[in-house]
Amino acid sequence: MQPSSSFGRRNFQVAPSQASAPPSWSEAPRSEPAVDPVRAFDTPGLTLPAVMSWIPVATLGILGLLFVVYLGQQVWGFEPGLTQSYRSLVAMGGADRALVVESGGWWRVLTSVVLHSGMAHLSGNAYALFLAGFLAERRIGAGWLAAVFAIGGLAGSLATLMWSSPTAVSVGASGAVVAVLVVALASVANNGGWTGHRLVVGQLVSMVGGAVIPTPIGLAHHINYSAHIGGALAGVAFGLLLLGPIPDMLEDGAARKVAGAVGAAIMVLTMAAFSFAAAGYPAFAARNAALIPDGELAKLASVKHKLSDDELAARDIKTQELLARFPTDPRVHMFRAEALLRSREVFLAEQELRVALAQKDVMARDLPPMTEPMITAMLALVLRAQGRIDEAQSVSQALCARPEADPTIVKLKAALRGGGVCPKPGSAAS
Repeated sequence: MQPSSSFGRRNFQVAPSQASAPPSWSEAPRSEPAVDPVRAFDTPGLTLPAVMSWIPVATLGILGLLFVVYLGQQVWGFEPGLTQSYRSLVAMGGADRALVVESGGWWRVLTSVVLHSGMAHLSGNAYALFLAGFLAERRIGAGWLAAVFAIGGLAGSLATLMWSSPTAVSVGASGAVVAVLVVALASVANNGGWTGHRLVVGQLVSMVGGAVIPTPIGLAHHINYSAHIGGALAGVAFGLLLLGPIPDMLEDGAARKVAGAVGAAIMVLTMAAFSFAAAGYPAFAARNAALIPDGELAKLASVKHKLSDDELAARDIKTQELLARFPTDPRVHMFRAEALLRSREVFLAEQELRVALAQKDVMARDLPPMTEPMITAMLALVLRAQGRIDEAQSVSQALCARPEADPTIVKLKAALRGGGVCPKPGSAAS
């Protein structure tokens, strides 16, 4: 698999790493003297192949691929900009358990790795990959670097399917990046120890630790720690394989070629998998035309101050306009119900919420996973306010039974418990 500048997997946001400048040439691995690219050709006997061996070809190639894919997101995204809409990410290959397992979208395991939720998301991952790839590739070579990235990405995707919320769509390369970070850390330790590379080691440890250790801020921003941990485990496996007790594996030319071929094959298969996204894109685009654009939705959903009477009136007019344009979008009915509740038209508000919940297919296919729980909770509280407690409990039964794995679910269930709709923890369920 959630944005501010971030290093993180998919639509889950990751706080930016506190990064310092790349290591100086004096910090290069001891077994491979550093090359100054500016004066390289003044050095007797130094050839073009020698200079090319210094360039992290695989790292730069992967970075180029990620930026090309993001350019495609800007061209074909429903609402291109610094961030990508939820519907764009789903249409182009984002992954969750329902899309992959229940809908047969196996190809999303591949495409989700190279998609990003916004420019900040991509930039954070690109920085971490450049730093780690530069260090790791000089030690293990381009072929193994490509294999680490590709298999690390797959490990992150599979971990997401196993451990993350089944309806949380995720995108991003950070599972693959964490795998490269771990291998880079192992290569520095293996090639001179910790003492001579404190700056580099500190940077890498900070980035790996921030990626795999959950924090309250990270959880609140839906960071996909599952993908990070999956990538880290893949990195550990590669570190043990290449830098552990089997040194011949790293130096074996045939093994390097096989590794490079595997990495390249996975990346080619990933790009080919976008053909499945292209085949389904027209249907997504048609459905998207019936939904409120994110830009207009944000104007209704992101109010952070108490509105004046004039502002409320203008908001109500805007809501009615959107209702006429997008009658099948459940969210516009929810906003209309909110306006009706302000004017104490409770029965009409209830009807709007029931119309919204009737659009189950739209919510399941095209809207963020918290849409239905929010509307359900709102309807239950409206029924409770009318004294219809049995109906309120019936409507919210599934929501009350949901695990509190998401901050939004926690807040909704707390509100329902406060109204006596959901049973309190430890009490018998009604």
